[in-house]
Amino acid sequence: MAYQRDALPGFAGIPTFFRAPRAEFDQLESGVVAVMGAPHDSTLGSRQGTRYGPRGIREGSLETIAYIEAGPEKFVTHIASGTRMSLAPGAPLVDVGDLPVYPNDLDRTRESLRRGSCLAATSGALPVMFGGDHYVTFPLFQGVSEGLAARGVKRLGYIQFDNHLDLSDDNRIWGKHYHGSQARRISELPIVDAHNMVWVGASGYTPREQVDWLRRSGGTLWTPTDIHREGITHVVNRAIEIASHGTDGVYVSLDIDVVNGGASPGTGSVVTDGLSPQELIQAMGMLAASGVVRALDVTEVAPPLDPSERTIRIAASAVLEFLSPKIYLREPHVVERLRSAKETERAPA
Repeated sequence: MAYQRDALPGFAGIPTFFRAPRAEFDQLESGVVAVMGAPHDSTLGSRQGTRYGPRGIREGSLETIAYIEAGPEKFVTHIASGTRMSLAPGAPLVDVGDLPVYPNDLDRTRESLRRGSCLAATSGALPVMFGGDHYVTFPLFQGVSEGLAARGVKRLGYIQFDNHLDLSDDNRIWGKHYHGSQARRISELPIVDAHNMVWVGASGYTPREQVDWLRRSGGTLWTPTDIHREGITHVVNRAIEIASHGTDGVYVSLDIDVVNGGASPGTGSVVTDGLSPQELIQAMGMLAASGVVRALDVTEVAPPLDPSERTIRIAASAVLEFLSPKIYLREPHVVERLRSAKETERAPA
């Protein structure tokens, strides 16, 4: 007698992202979203725990899919917009698992991450990658850029959502390769022009050398103060415009510490001046709608530092918002129509 499988609660089952099917690299093809993990934090200069980030972000996505699958209607309604959302049949989302890492061998880890992200980008898939500390962005970007170059891409823009610049050149403790230097290393790659590099959300204190580099290089920065004054919509629109100008696409790197630490404490460098979760979600939706993003990574999520699981849920929600056009079918204005019907019933004869 065959065993009939049913919907599972979020705490059960094998935690692929959003319960996507597992896949191997040789199964990837153009149009597919390829989720992968980079659970490396040996280059982390703050509180430890980001090696558990890929697993945590995957687990943070499971309540949402369980909520949809267990419901009688197989869809949910987004209350604010009135949009009815159901899973797209055959949604092009797969999880290729975690890339191998070697905690005591940075060169070997860097090559592993570069090769894995390169294979995904070469296939035509959209790489969505979970760290790990923020240094992993350097080899992931390097691999993606090589894979896209093989498909004819000549220039890439770069947008970094982060409370830090990560433009260190040579730290006396950590050297040239750690989670405070990856943006500087990326700027040295030939596929990138600093005029197409944008930082969103950086604040606080940083060495003068990093600020000077940013100013003379032609990069662009919006601080949280700028964002709160100008609005997240204006800032993200301008970031997309600058990063994509004259390029063949944009790589987006999200360090979760860009979110105010009161809402998102599960990270090594908690900050008090940052974006709200709502601003982050809105930004991810705008990036998805822009159509220019060729790869996304999410880093610095440290689940052991946040027993409340707020941080993994925020990170997973940000990714799901970015992927929303690919994984959901939408029927607009359901709530508005219902509201209009009720108002009609109450109207005087």
